[in-house]
Amino acid sequence: MCWIELAFVSPDASPHLQALGAALQAGLQRFHAGAERRTVSGQARVTTGGVFARVLLHLLGLHLRDGKQPLDVTFIPDGNGTIWDRRFGTGRFISRIEASGIGFLVETFGPFTLRFRLTPDGDAISWTLQRAEVFGLAIPSFLAPHISAREWLAAEKAYAMSVSVVLPLLGFVLRYEGELYLPQFNEPD
Repeated sequence: MCWIELAFVSPDASPHLQALGAALQAGLQRFHAGAERRTVSGQARVTTGGVFARVLLHLLGLHLRDGKQPLDVTFIPDGNGTIWDRRFGTGRFISRIEASGIGFLVETFGPFTLRFRLTPDGDAISWTLQRAEVFGLAIPSFLAPHISAREWLAAEKAYAMSVSVVLPLLGFVLRYEGELYLPQFNEPD
């Protein structure tokens, strides 16, 4: 069991800070601290699954190509959540993330809602899918996506992420890994 210690966190804080507070590693606190609109840039490596996986991604509006490509993420405060607008080389993925109690985030995109448990893991955070819904209806666990997600600070003081999605009936759908660079990460600690 993981205990999360929260100091007072402003209701204007980012969803990550609301969910994890002091349990969030210091560098990740700085990354997620912004309460204003901002864009960060970096690189991503994208791998998509077979033909059916690519068709599904296109139906969801995720027109991603495989390989290394630029990645820009714009964070837009939105009430008690944040819109994440991810722009990969030729594709785009927009979702809204909000805290849902201590240790939990909810991500919504289109008709889908995903509830994740965030677990501090040394200098990283692991995301574990707890519940998936479509149009407000729970997706049975045997049909729910298997999502492996993790974020950390890379040695070169970049925010790093790794996300992989597998669907039970379809198999491997998508993986992206990458780094985002922030000016304040290049300042001395």
